[in-house]
Amino acid sequence: MGTKQIRVHEDTYERIKSENREGESLADTVDRMLGEYSLLEFSDNVAAITEETDEEHPSASELEELTEAADEANTEEIEEQLL
Repeated sequence: MGTKQIRVHEDTYERIKSENREGESLADTVDRMLGEYSLLEFSDNVAAITEETDEEHPSASELEELTEAADEANTEEIEEQLL
């Protein structure tokens, strides 16, 4: 695979560097940070979130609240695994 050079602001570089794991290249860190979040994954996540409501089609604000709650739960789970 070929490579390309990019310019990033110093604060962006520091953020990437702070996420860098031992033995990981900066390119690997960026790939990990960006991840691959496909529309199919989004659709699956929305379906899982809407199962938590009694409504067939929750409002945008309800969906946002449910998404934020799910994100918080996922973040807590990840933080526990890292300890």
